[in-house]
Amino acid sequence: MARRVEGDRGGGPRARRAIAVVIAVAVVGVIGFGVRALQNHLDADRRWHQQHDVLAAVPGNCLSRVSGMTEASAGYTRTDCASRDARFVVLAVQHTSGAQNTCAAVAGATAVVSGEDRDVTGDDSEVQLCLGGKGADPLTAINTVTAGQCVLVAGDDAVRVPCSTHGAAKILKVVKDVDHTWVDGHYLQSSATAVCGTAVAPLTQSLFTWRLADTNTSHQASRFYSYDFVLCLGKPGA
Repeated sequence: MARRVEGDRGGGPRARRAIAVVIAVAVVGVIGFGVRALQNHLDADRRWHQQHDVLAAVPGNCLSRVSGMTEASAGYTRTDCASRDARFVVLAVQHTSGAQNTCAAVAGATAVVSGEDRDVTGDDSEVQLCLGGKGADPLTAINTVTAGQCVLVAGDDAVRVPCSTHGAAKILKVVKDVDHTWVDGHYLQSSATAVCGTAVAPLTQSLFTWRLADTNTSHQASRFYSYDFVLCLGKPGA
């Protein structure tokens, strides 16, 4: 007598195990996505609060650098000025629009940190923190020098010094907002004539270029092609 044998409608133990594995993988994937999304949210929230704290700084506050941050103001954090991590001091706070920058005229400023924060400004203007090196003397800064004063140049750095200082060079002329093509890649005499003018060029022994460091990437493109000022310098010790 023939007997019909019916198979396991559930696919057997092996099929059930496979389904369970698929479900487990899917659950793990969903949990992993949720964890990553939460982490991204927490990171963004932490960066916002850090940026807000930096942009709310006032003159006299100190900042330290934070590695791994890409936003201009989020690359810094406020810190106690007594801390050895404190590298910069806020010299001035400006509220401006766009790439307009007045920090270059602040004695001792070497860098600017900027960002938008309506909680700080109350409008759509940009907060710009004019930074100087902690412990640096603004009286020796070169960004506010004038013709007739003297500087001591050492490589890419220069400080304002008394003209009686050994090796000091007298400033013959200060030229602001100079297109980099007038200076870069040219012989001294050609650059001196273009920048300093025909009257000063024959006395010019060297040019010193200076540009404020701007951490805001949206500003760097426009600022890269010019120097805040160029110093036309006479012979050192003369």
